[in-house]
Amino acid sequence: MAAGLAKTIKEKYEDTTAMLLTGAPSTGKTEIARRMAACLALPLAQMDGRNVRSREALAEFLSDALSGQAVQVERAGERGGLPVRRYPPMLAFVDEAHLISADVQQTLLTLTESSDRTAVLKGADSSKFVMDASRIGFVFATTKPSEIDAALRSRFTEITLQRYTEDQVVAMLEPRYGTRLATDTLLRIARVARLTPRTAFDVAQDVIDEVMTAETVVEARMALRQVMRERGIVTENGLTRTDIRYLRSLAKENKPVSAGTMRALLYDVPPDTIEDDTEPFLISRGLVRI
Repeated sequence: MAAGLAKTIKEKYEDTTAMLLTGAPSTGKTEIARRMAACLALPLAQMDGRNVRSREALAEFLSDALSGQAVQVERAGERGGLPVRRYPPMLAFVDEAHLISADVQQTLLTLTESSDRTAVLKGADSSKFVMDASRIGFVFATTKPSEIDAALRSRFTEITLQRYTEDQVVAMLEPRYGTRLATDTLLRIARVARLTPRTAFDVAQDVIDEVMTAETVVEARMALRQVMRERGIVTENGLTRTDIRYLRSLAKENKPVSAGTMRALLYDVPPDTIEDDTEPFLISRGLVRI
């Protein structure tokens, strides 16, 4: 299976130097990058967009990721009197790419240009060198593709990922919890978790713990209700107290509001929770629109 996936990637994206994975949170962007690296037997450097403060920071991170591995950055002659540092075949995965500043996004253009893939950088001692990224495969991931610079975005092969279905989440849960929880309970857990696999695994484990530690015999469904209360989940379709606060705040304003205004109204809720969890869920249910 792994060999087949590697062959498919090679045949379909042989001329691709960079990919942009887009989609809602928890649609498997990071896992796809990991499996690509494993299938192609390439080192993987994984970083967060907010940490890519410059091309130099990116180059340093890639070098650190290779530390202790069999492959290293090599000297490849000179260009214009500057030493050339050629990076080995590897996969560079940048998550939350929209958090890279606009200026830095602009500076990444040459590294993702198929006819160039080089850039002049400054080393730790302020001496300049040429970074040769011709053998690096870049995989960027974002939940907000519109915030990626248009010129940089054009360098990528863009792949939009779809959210998991109920059946797919249940299929993920069954190998671990199928012998202890009925399929109907696993389906309820998938819905409570908003079809987010990692949340579903956490909820399922909480249900198991609730059943095992209860002083009296507790059915799985009753245990699930207790877990929902503890997590602030109001209904079995995943609606939370934060969602209700959001809807009530919006209704009270009785007009469209900006993202900044909504963050102010929900001042005690982390902005990432609002943008990456609450709003996508409410939009998917047709309760709000952007």
